[in-house]
Amino acid sequence: MKKRILFLLFSFMLITTQVFAHSGLKSSSPKNGEVVTHPIQEITIQFSGNIERGSKIEIKNEQGDSVPVRSIDTEGKVLKATLDKPLPNGSYKVRWMNIGEDGHPLRGNLSFQVKVPQGEQAGERRAPSKEDTQPAPEQSNTDHQNEEQQQENSAFMIGFIIIGILIIGSLIFLFQKMKK
Repeated sequence: MKKRILFLLFSFMLITTQVFAHSGLKSSSPKNGEVVTHPIQEITIQFSGNIERGSKIEIKNEQGDSVPVRSIDTEGKVLKATLDKPLPNGSYKVRWMNIGEDGHPLRGNLSFQVKVPQGEQAGERRAPSKEDTQPAPEQSNTDHQNEEQQQENSAFMIGFIIIGILIIGSLIFLFQKMKK
């Protein structure tokens, strides 16, 4: 009987470590709310864990029109979208969807603005400096959506832990009852 209880406890410990292994958004380039002042032809999103192939990125301009994406690549923890040409000035919303290494679907949004000086937009390029990117003064819904996703994951984990405690308590109760 002791071996069964130990086996169940060990199995429970393995399951809970997998539950805590959810991948989440770590960073992006451009960042959410950023004002980009240099030509941009690539969007990169980094996650806290590996992501599976088959990820999607949709980019829309301020009119709601889709921006053509040449390729979408996933490598380890990074999701990268390469565009056909640099983005013209304006506001953009990026919607990403993928599957984390734990099999859970992940999705989110980010938005940014492109404000490239006219000379650079026509093809004249210079190396970006630290002053080239500035955070936008307003916050978007992405932070709120990421917070909601984390709250959902936290609620799931709390429920799972409570169930685990109940199972362990029941096993201890049964073990002590059988001992008498």
